[in-house]
Amino acid sequence: MTTPAQPDDTVPRAPNPGSDEALAIGCLCPVIDNGHGREPPYPPDGWWMTMGCPVHAPHRQEDVA
Repeated sequence: MTTPAQPDDTVPRAPNPGSDEALAIGCLCPVIDNGHGREPPYPPDGWWMTMGCPVHAPHRQEDVA
């Protein structure tokens, strides 16, 4: 399951979801939906991230109830 993500200035910057750089370090987020990490899809400031992605959502699914 994926959910639209919103930016959070308190979290260190990771490579864009779906980018080659992110995939190389274990990103599980959608590649095509995120335009291969080139630019965020709609909304203009949002990315699609997969719950449990070790790069962009590293918490356990049980913690996201």
